[in-house]
Amino acid sequence: MSWQLIMLLQNGFAAAFAILSRSIVIKYKNAHFQVLAIVFACLYGVGLLYVVSSGGSVAWETFSSYALRYVIGGILFGIWAYLSYRVFQYVDAAIASLLSLLNIVAVVVTASSLISEGLSIQELIGAAILLLAMAVILSAHTDKRTKNNWFMGILLTLLASSVYGLAITNEKWLIDRVQIPTYIVYGFGFQLLPLLLMSLLIGRSSYKYLRKADFRNKTILAGIVRGAAGLLFVISFVKTNNVSLISVLSGFKVVLATIFGVIFLHETKLLRRKYIASLLATIGVAVMLWK
Repeated sequence: MSWQLIMLLQNGFAAAFAILSRSIVIKYKNAHFQVLAIVFACLYGVGLLYVVSSGGSVAWETFSSYALRYVIGGILFGIWAYLSYRVFQYVDAAIASLLSLLNIVAVVVTASSLISEGLSIQELIGAAILLLAMAVILSAHTDKRTKNNWFMGILLTLLASSVYGLAITNEKWLIDRVQIPTYIVYGFGFQLLPLLLMSLLIGRSSYKYLRKADFRNKTILAGIVRGAAGLLFVISFVKTNNVSLISVLSGFKVVLATIFGVIFLHETKLLRRKYIASLLATIGVAVMLWK
């Protein structure tokens, strides 16, 4: 399977996760860590299933060599996951996906600074168009409450993006040195650990929602979808060996999140602007891929 098709599938799963996250967070507002712990437990399960089914070997003896990197990566991804999930509390799925384009800037800047990996002029133009898509939405005239929500969404996204750039660069560093099965066992495992601990320390009573079929089914499905997206993202790393390019192409999820938001959540506010932003995002992706 080509890396382009893998990234298309990854974007589809990422957009589906955005829709599920939005539907969960607006109904269960105080279960952030519990939701994320379940999601990342499912992500880990998907990863382990891939390891077993692929017959890949895990280099257990390498853990001590990269233990600190795994721990740091787990903490960074945990912080990023929490901040990113909270964004859905303030803005709808399409806008949250647009805001997440800031992750692209963070990855490009961090990767260029730390591992000497950057984008070509053509790829930078594509990235700029993707950011323009985000600006189309944020320039709309809305009421004060909406503006306040957007401000909180942007603030959380900025914080999340700064952490994400470091997390992805650290992940790329590890994947350059270990095979995918090894990274999944340790890397995904240490992403789950901090979220699981926080879910037991903060608002543990929110696990009571697991008795509700709606919460249980949506959260587990979100975890499976997130697991598939994460696994495909890692595989794309290996196939392209360019963290910046993969991160930029992941911005295509904006298009799918906008469409899914209308279909499944009836999020039709600012729909014209969302479509324009989605079109710009599509053009940005096309520029990135044009040869």
